[in-house]
Parts: sequence; structure tokens; C-alpha cells
Amino acid sequence: MSLLFALTLFVSAALLFWVQPLVGKMLLPLLGGTPAVWNTCLLFFQAALLAGYAYALAVTRWLGTRAQVSLHLALLAAAALAGCGASREEINRGGRIAGTTLNVYSLLPEPGKGAGRDIVDAEKLALYEVRGTAGEYAVNFLSIDEGAPGGRDGARESAVALRDAVADPQVVAVIGPAGSDTGRAAVPLLNAAGILEVLPGAGYPGYTDPLHPGEP
Repeated sequence: MSLLFALTLFVSAALLFWVQPLVGKMLLPLLGGTPAVWNTCLLFFQAALLAGYAYALAVTRWLGTRAQVSLHLALLAAAALAGCGASREEINRGGRIAGTTLNVYSLLPEPGKGAGRDIVDAEKLALYEVRGTAGEYAVNFLSIDEGAPGGRDGARESAVALRDAVADPQVVAVIGPAGSDTGRAAVPLLNAAGILEVLPGAGYPGYTDPLHPGEP
């Protein structure tokens, strides 16, 4: 029994440490990447830890074993239902501005070196020249990697990289991907989400001419 208690404590602590960066990731767009993001994560972590202790004390003091099992199962089922899948409404939430900060993503292959880094530096320079603002809004620039050039499945890698950008409630534009194959995977996703897309290096003629059904 002592081993079961130790395992339960370990798993609960691990879950709390996993939840903390997840909350930070959700709050980052709303707070514009400021130090307040980390402070909020710490506050949530401490509050969740205290609530967990209070919950454990309450259920062991006032509930019997069967009632405890029923309550735990009900809470697990509620958490599972709340986290199942993403609706179309959630996918389409990008491109809507809430607050005074908006996000612009750069999706390029290997942005930390070579030509990708040069393009990212140019994008940052352009933003710096306008003092990091667009009208009354502050612009938060985020660079993500679409995958190595010439990867086995560029379209899939691009779609995976775009998942977080599309789910960002503050995103208004995406610069990239750089290639036509990855661009063909990204265009439908960003169109459905209502997000402006700029393809700097895509030369696929189907973007402007009807080469296949449903094009351009």
C-alpha cells in the first residue's frame, strides 16, 4: 500500500509540472511574451498545488472509500471529455484580435541557420523599423521551423508546425512556408482559420491557375 501511495504522489507531482508549461503556452499570446507569463504560471502552479492538498484532505476526512473512488472516476471522466479533440470552432479561432497584442508567425525551414536565418533576421528588422507595432497594436513575432529542406514529407511536417499557430487566438498572419509542397498543405488550413498567409518562395502555378480541380 505504501508503494501505491508513493506512486500516486509521484504521478500527481509530474502532472502538475506538465500542466504548468501548458498553461504558459496558452497564456503567452494573450500576454505578449512578457515576464508576466512566467509569473502567472507560478501563481497557477502554487494555487493548483494548494487546491490538490485541500482536495486530498477533504475527501479522506469526509468521504468513505467507495465515495472517494466514485468521485475520482467522475473527475477523470470530466477531464477526459473536456480534453477530447478540437472542434471546427476552435480551429477557426485564429485571426481574431482580443486585446492590444497580435502575433505574426514566420514558418521557414531551419530558421536558425543559413538562408532561413537571413530571412528571419530581415523580418525582425522590418518589425523593428516600425517599432514593433501595427497601428494601435503591439506585434509579437514568432519564428517556427517547418522542417529540414527536402524532408521525406514536407507537407506533413509543415501541417504539424502550423498546428500551434492556427490554435493561437492572437495570430493574424503567417509568413511561409517557403516551398510549394509545404505551401499546398498550409493554404487550406490557414484559409479555413481566416489567417493571412504570405508565401515568399512558392512557385506552384496552381495557386493562380486551375491546373487541378478546386484550383486556384
